[in-house]
Amino acid sequence: RGPVTDAELDAIVEDNLDRHGGDGLRRLAEAAERRLAEAGRGGADAEQTARPTGLARAARALAEVHDAEQIPFYFDEDRPEHALALREAERARARAREAVRAVAPLPDPKDLWFFRAYSKRPGESAHEVNAALLSQEAPATANPLTLVVLHGHAPRPHQRTIRFAREQHGLPADADGTIDALARTLARTGLWNRAHGLPAPAVTVTGHGNRS
Repeated sequence: RGPVTDAELDAIVEDNLDRHGGDGLRRLAEAAERRLAEAGRGGADAEQTARPTGLARAARALAEVHDAEQIPFYFDEDRPEHALALREAERARARAREAVRAVAPLPDPKDLWFFRAYSKRPGESAHEVNAALLSQEAPATANPLTLVVLHGHAPRPHQRTIRFAREQHGLPADADGTIDALARTLARTGLWNRAHGLPAPAVTVTGHGNRS
């Protein structure tokens, strides 16, 4: 999966605000700070105290969001103090998002193991594992069938039509896009066919005169 988005972090912030409230978050921060102090007195090093430090910082940041979001209600919406309070609330929320992100990091997406229905890399599809294509052992399924999925690359006509008005001898204004689209399709199909031992696509240009 990809990195955690700001929207997902906002949902986490909202969930904590709804669940604990400002006082509850401050109590959580104080509890984490007490554990941190006890660990320090016990001779814990920076690696051992990193998580309680992060938890205390996140709880404090979340409590600050709760407090900051109450201030705009004390001012009328047309007052500059109201706009200033809204900006400060958004800054507090941004600090809380980063504190939550820091205390609960996810592995880098490229380091996560995953399966795909189709893949160019060996061992990455569920079919390869079930069919035991990369081992000498018996497959999990009897007589596994492996197919090359053409995904639209089977030989078929890629037809495009360009219409000329009566007495018109130059290309219409919208013809460039039509020709470019056909060229891209043919190039993509040709490269895929070549990589898989299939013939290159044939191109036929047909012209017609009036009423023909």
